[in-house]
Amino acid sequence: MSNQIFMFDDLAISIDLGINLSTATGVKILYKKPSGASGSWAGSATGTKVLYSATDGEIDEPGLWQFEARADIDGKKSSGISTQYVDKPLDV
Repeated sequence: MSNQIFMFDDLAISIDLGINLSTATGVKILYKKPSGASGSWAGSATGTKVLYSATDGEIDEPGLWQFEARADIDGKKSSGISTQYVDKPLDV
């Protein structure tokens, strides 16, 4: 996956937690926008990965985005490695 995306592109996010997520609950992708605003999206778990597809303009700011996977497994919170993307506005 390229580290360069463009504003309003669809983006498939996949973060491998390295543990079996078959019993995971509260699966989500946390994000931090370049402006510092943060939030989360409900993700899905498959195997050891947390997945989310950002669509419909969710990638709406140029700059450095940070993503982290979270899941609760047997009452314990697990976090994935933070992943970053550089997003550039389209030069038209």
